[in-house]
Amino acid sequence: MTIEENAKEKRTGNLHYKGIGNLSSQENHSEYGVLPEDGMPVGNGRMGTLVWLTPNALHMQINRVDVFGMDSSSRSVRGTDSDYSGGCAFLDMELSSADQPVFGENTEQTLSIEKGQLHIVGNEVEILCYGDMEEDFLVLEIKDFRKMPHRISAHLRALRFQSQYAVGCNNRNYTHPALYRDGNISYSKQVKQLASTVLEKEDQKIALRQIFREGSFYCSSLVEVTAPNSQVFTWHRNPTETVLEALPRENSTETPAKTVFIITSYATLEEDKTFDLIPTEERCADMEVLRICNEQWWKEFWKRAPYLSFSGENGRGEQITEDINYFFYIMAITSRGKYMPRYGGLLFSTGGDFKMWGSQYWWHNASCYYAALISTGFTELAEAFISHMENWRNACEKAAVQQWGTKGLWIPETTWFNGPEEIPTELQEEFIALYTCKRKWEERSEAFKKFAEGRNSFDTRYSYISHRADGYAERGFGVFGYVSHIFSTTAKIAYWMWKCFLILDDREWLREKAYPFIRGAAELYVNLPLIAEGKDGNLHVEHCNNHEAVWDCMDAVSEMTAMHGILPVAIKAAEFLETDKERILVWRKFLNRLAPIPTSAEKGALVTGEEKDECWASARSKGQYGSANCEHISDPVTLYDYCTPETEDEEIRKLGSNTMNMIKRHYGYGSKVRVNTLDMCVDAVSRSNDPHAMGAFVAAMHDLDSYEKDFTDLKGCAYTKILANRMTLREGPQAPDVQRLGHITSAMANAVCQGYPKAPGEEPVLYLFSSLPEKWDAQIRLHTVGGWQAEARAAAGKCTEAVLTGGRNPLRIRNPWGESPVLLVNESGEDIQEGKYLTVRSDCRITPADTDDSVNKTCISR
Repeated sequence: MTIEENAKEKRTGNLHYKGIGNLSSQENHSEYGVLPEDGMPVGNGRMGTLVWLTPNALHMQINRVDVFGMDSSSRSVRGTDSDYSGGCAFLDMELSSADQPVFGENTEQTLSIEKGQLHIVGNEVEILCYGDMEEDFLVLEIKDFRKMPHRISAHLRALRFQSQYAVGCNNRNYTHPALYRDGNISYSKQVKQLASTVLEKEDQKIALRQIFREGSFYCSSLVEVTAPNSQVFTWHRNPTETVLEALPRENSTETPAKTVFIITSYATLEEDKTFDLIPTEERCADMEVLRICNEQWWKEFWKRAPYLSFSGENGRGEQITEDINYFFYIMAITSRGKYMPRYGGLLFSTGGDFKMWGSQYWWHNASCYYAALISTGFTELAEAFISHMENWRNACEKAAVQQWGTKGLWIPETTWFNGPEEIPTELQEEFIALYTCKRKWEERSEAFKKFAEGRNSFDTRYSYISHRADGYAERGFGVFGYVSHIFSTTAKIAYWMWKCFLILDDREWLREKAYPFIRGAAELYVNLPLIAEGKDGNLHVEHCNNHEAVWDCMDAVSEMTAMHGILPVAIKAAEFLETDKERILVWRKFLNRLAPIPTSAEKGALVTGEEKDECWASARSKGQYGSANCEHISDPVTLYDYCTPETEDEEIRKLGSNTMNMIKRHYGYGSKVRVNTLDMCVDAVSRSNDPHAMGAFVAAMHDLDSYEKDFTDLKGCAYTKILANRMTLREGPQAPDVQRLGHITSAMANAVCQGYPKAPGEEPVLYLFSSLPEKWDAQIRLHTVGGWQAEARAAAGKCTEAVLTGGRNPLRIRNPWGESPVLLVNESGEDIQEGKYLTVRSDCRITPADTDDSVNKTCISR
């Protein structure tokens, strides 16, 4: 029977999923068997794994956010998906013989997101798995109720299966395995990159070490497995597998045999680095204490985390609540390191190094996660994003100068963990001439061609190379490719840093963390050679992309919106910090001369054909490649606060309204809304003061009814729609993600608690429940603009009360009850305000003035 035929049959699996913690039971939507990607996610924010089962074993792949097989200098990527990152080791825990399986149809797996624990109940075997939230190790506590407990063995396996080595050749970096004294070694080589895997064993532990080298690049990782307080045996099974076997203790009817396994991991980019080993014996001396400590960490985490609880018609509100809670759990176990987790795969690869789209970072995808964290005020988990940006900063400053001949910094839409590679001095002039179209593509030098050999086509700089071509092939559009001429990524990242500052209300944080990127984005545009005066006397940007949809056009909506949005923010930030006075004048002059965002009424504008009234257009001209679409014309609504519910400019408001009406029609609003995983329309609708549409669009993102029309390789991901663990394989095999849950989380935060200014860089006005779906009840607690915390309730879509605390400066609020009188109660007494806007100066509770003051005044809690 073919895969396609199997896919038509109702799915049956060999495991039963009870549910995910306090979430409802989740059916597996795949039509083709139980997948490893169905496994339950466990981690501590820096290391993690899915846990999946076969009849006699539990399986993991240990992954880390800071393990990389290569960097931006690599010339060894034979295929576009063959660069890798994250993976450290396979771990198989064998609990029984094949003829006496412990896992089957009645096995229950319960992932408690409240405690960060996975509980598995099999046939006379019970397992508890969790990550230590302070140190980098995972814990497996196994209780064996069988009369004759089975020996449990841990098998560490290499991720790369082939063993390649050569003798008798110089400069190969090889040692014959027979001569290697520190353990069993195997090699995997592609072009100039060498990956070495070393299996090590001692009396009480086994280990797997990886070493990656290419040129000056170095990275290594280490995974160790121990079974404290158990008698163990260790041995090497073969060149790519080592085993630790724990002997069972005697069982009794009252006390089951217990075995604990500890899995630690480490990583470094420094060749001379010696790992400071985690004192697991000390931390694991009392397992009950360790477990309680971790449960306490999660208890405190959920107290700090945003709280969004909804109930609505047909259980929709409850579904969305579960999506949001699960999203926060996933980010807690993946986003507490120095680097962002990669959007496709996160820390949950299950099949070795291979994953679709390789190891690079796409900002549009990463923003699905971090826009949600910042929109909800959860800046704690956005620190990995900030740290990663700081890691990129130096490389991106050089790239702006060396590739584009501009200033500031340029963050490519797609790039490596260490940012774009430095360009040799002798090639910089040619790079600038070619990428700014001052020199014909056919005239590029042999030195340029040589430098570009062996490069990854997913690297923004080399996206003119065709993906997955049979050998080297160019796309045929000169220097242009999907992401070659995108500058707005820099502005988007700067904007989200500005949003972080508005929430943190920390002047020094703005100066040290955010302002270098905000300033860098402004300087990138102001000095960009592609921007010049047009016949109309305005400044226009030529030879740019409208994100991935259109290549080599003029005045792409994504770029024009970015300039109109980020320059006022840069001016505001500089004035606030009392710096760059001369640059403020330059930025303001540039902004005043900048052409407006293109509209459908202009002759030659690139339009969709769906416009009924004047809307924003994809670009002011057609491009070499691509066509108009409805996604990025929503940028003025979604990003930079260019068009918000507070916007006073009537022309902008009208264009925004017309554009949003077209977008809603395009996605089926009025009949059946269908959206794709990465569609930004849900975020745009949430910022449009449209409760009725919000309900339809957020439900569509949850359901993914048009999944087969999404950018998804259905056959490649076994016809899976939504996995048992609520993730999807939208990005393909080996790349589980929760991008859709990020969109849902961000959109609901915008809908219920968001600060909207009248224009970019202006003071925000807090809106509560402005787009809460009609007839939904809600309880929320979020950190929001000005350092304030907002707690509020709504019934049938309408606000009933709000509590605001913690801010240092006055906060302006859009009256949730229209213009009706409102009662503000604080420690000093009571205050009646009325009208369209309210002003809060200290901690207070707000209710309609005619509300009985005996209503519960306590804070919202979980």
